[in-house]
Amino acid sequence: MNRFIVPAALGLAAWMVAGCIKAPEVVIVDRRTALELQAGGRNVPLEEKLEQATIRPGATPFETREVGTAVARSFDRDDEGSTDADLADSLLEKACLAEGFEGVLVETPATCNSTAEVAIVGALVERTNRHRRQLWQLMVRKQAGLTEGEASRAWRTVHLRDIPCGARIERFPGQFEVKACP
Repeated sequence: MNRFIVPAALGLAAWMVAGCIKAPEVVIVDRRTALELQAGGRNVPLEEKLEQATIRPGATPFETREVGTAVARSFDRDDEGSTDADLADSLLEKACLAEGFEGVLVETPATCNSTAEVAIVGALVERTNRHRRQLWQLMVRKQAGLTEGEASRAWRTVHLRDIPCGARIERFPGQFEVKACP
């Protein structure tokens, strides 16, 4: 019986390969036509044009009030319009931050007189230090022969005049002192 089944199967396979049996064509329509979209209240070209018109190149301005009240609470501040500089000054006054010897902000949680959130303070320090380094790099590009270390020391000399009274300043590596009030 096997000798009849094998030739029959081969014949059937040859007949299918020859193209006598084909799968039916299947057409799937999964999108609505432009007319249906317009009738349904959508005008794709107009929507795309409006979307492109609202895109503006550049950075989005950061405002503390957009983040919510968590930032203001964490720094014990009532002023919703505080900038990073205002928040850094507040943390300098509360001894949560110090002006480092190399011109960058340094976190000092051991002496902190506030319940500032560590993650928010860390992000503020990273942003501020990144901005300072960018400023020093710009100073180096603008003045030939100036190194980044010289730029940071020159900037720090001027900057220390403007920090709030009571802020901790690292005069030498590891040696902090409090800025006296006039």
